[in-house]
Amino acid sequence: MHVIKRFSGKTEELTNTIRVTWAEIDAEDAIEMLEYNTDNRKLRKAKVDEYKRAIERGDFLFNGDAIVISADKVLLDGQHRLAALAETNESISTLIVEGVPSFVRATIDVGATRTAANLLEFGDESERIHNAVNIAALGRAALIMEDQPMPSKLEVVQFVKANEEELEIAYRNGVRAIEGSALKGGTTPYALAAWLIAKAEPSRAIVEYFFHKLATGEGLFMGDPILTLRNRLLSRPPRTEGGSRHRYQHNSVLFIRAWNAFASGAEMTQLRAWGEGQSFPEVKQATDEVLVRVTEEMSELTALAS
Repeated sequence: MHVIKRFSGKTEELTNTIRVTWAEIDAEDAIEMLEYNTDNRKLRKAKVDEYKRAIERGDFLFNGDAIVISADKVLLDGQHRLAALAETNESISTLIVEGVPSFVRATIDVGATRTAANLLEFGDESERIHNAVNIAALGRAALIMEDQPMPSKLEVVQFVKANEEELEIAYRNGVRAIEGSALKGGTTPYALAAWLIAKAEPSRAIVEYFFHKLATGEGLFMGDPILTLRNRLLSRPPRTEGGSRHRYQHNSVLFIRAWNAFASGAEMTQLRAWGEGQSFPEVKQATDEVLVRVTEEMSELTALAS
């Protein structure tokens, strides 16, 4: 290991043999230290992959958590970081603590875990994300839909920060759909559908119109795709358990199929569930005719309200 600084800690209550090393370590060093990983919990591949992505992107930051090896040469903390590093051609800087008693294992990783939502709430007022719990859930779902099956907290935070305005709008559309309406199923399925639709549809107003009509059911006729979707959601609300890509796809397909029919000016009387092996539909943009019709209707409603 390429030791930068080595010093001894005060160990009046434990032992005077504890050594703390600040070192830059690479895959070879990680493999060497993993030889001490003889009595630990089972490795979680998703966590290893999370650290590996961060290391390869240069996003791995030392946060004070050390690699901890006991006095009897057992790796107590750091197996996921080391396993990830061992699969890369990179190096990281970290503390290595050697010589602690084995019984301190009971005190490792027992604190309250910070969630992505917690991280989004930090900072001054201008940096904080309001509705952080819901926005973080939406950001995680959006990342999963982009084929990132197990996004890390840092990846969720970075994604939310990079797409804050668009996610906020999608969340408001999700709230618009269920708040005060008969629709059920939690905000995230509706907000995720709004996010996916808005990525393809440049008109924010027509997306808001779609979700407003979905919530109220006002002025809808038999064969209207929004009414067909609404009736389907009333009879079978979106399932929210699991949080898997399949679950998000299963929910979102209903919204997208109804949106595509609405956006093209077509009628729809049946809305079939998404089946295994079917391709996920692309979101269509609203035609000029639909945009004109919706704009005229919204203008008339505004005039009546005034």
